[in-house]
Amino acid sequence: MAAAVALLLAACGGGGSGGGGSSSVVPNAVTQPYLMALDACDASSCGPSKTIYFLQSSDGVHWQAVPGFTPFTGGVPTIVRRGNTIYLAEQDGHDLAGKGSINAMKLIRYHADTGIWDPPVLIDLTDAQNPGPYVDTDLTRDSQRNLVLVYDTSANGCAAASCDQHIRMAFEVPGSDGGSFVAQANDAVTIQVADQGGAVDPYAFFDGSQYILYVPTLNGPLPQVSQGAQIAKLQTQPVDEETLARARVKMRSALYDSLELFNGFGRADLLSSFALFYDDPAKINRIEAEFAKVTPELIQRTAQEYLRPTNRTILTIVPRSAS
Repeated sequence: MAAAVALLLAACGGGGSGGGGSSSVVPNAVTQPYLMALDACDASSCGPSKTIYFLQSSDGVHWQAVPGFTPFTGGVPTIVRRGNTIYLAEQDGHDLAGKGSINAMKLIRYHADTGIWDPPVLIDLTDAQNPGPYVDTDLTRDSQRNLVLVYDTSANGCAAASCDQHIRMAFEVPGSDGGSFVAQANDAVTIQVADQGGAVDPYAFFDGSQYILYVPTLNGPLPQVSQGAQIAKLQTQPVDEETLARARVKMRSALYDSLELFNGFGRADLLSSFALFYDDPAKINRIEAEFAKVTPELIQRTAQEYLRPTNRTILTIVPRSAS
């Protein structure tokens, strides 16, 4: 069997089940904290359309099928949970009417509080910088619990001496409930691949401060990740004042959260740190003033000094051979 896997760490919720068809209800089907969607097929006849399964686990190691879920035809599933809603997106090369479409991305919502799977809908993706194709999609969430769509724009790999492969990122349109996304202007990452090589099925998650991307590679030389366009922009263009003002608000919010942590223990911990390392516990009263000293010019100089390719660490995971 061949399978592509999307894993979600989710809180326990109510139940439900269904598939790619009409709404259906199976109460209390989802009862475990770990959820996974995968597609599988017979290796001898594996095409874009496979069979999608929905699994759950109590420990992330041992998995069972979600009761009542009917496996359905699809491909490249990805799954994410927000509150009582589970979002399952998939691409099998066809639109809702069965017509061939490489860009068609289907979304199925499961409501844990009612146990209902909604019928599939097409995701509306607007990417002004890249007309497609949009393939190998993955869903994740940002710090505000908004959905984020990560996708590849190369369907056939590299057929030249070298190619740039563009991994893109799009953000949920407010109020669309995962149905509409608008892409950011720059690539999430640009990967340089050699002839017959390439990258497939990018996976992403947000760790609280940054997006972590895992990009498996096809046969051929290992790809090299180029310096991201966002970093290059920081080095060449000062941050606008509106963006900096939003960043200061978030920094102040994070500071207040830290101070009030564990009924005020965060404040005591910060005071002791300033006393130990700076011999100046009163430094706690000057933190916000230090935030105000950060300017667009300082950010640009810092990016030029520290965010250099020579300072970058790239971790390449190579599977051990069967022998």
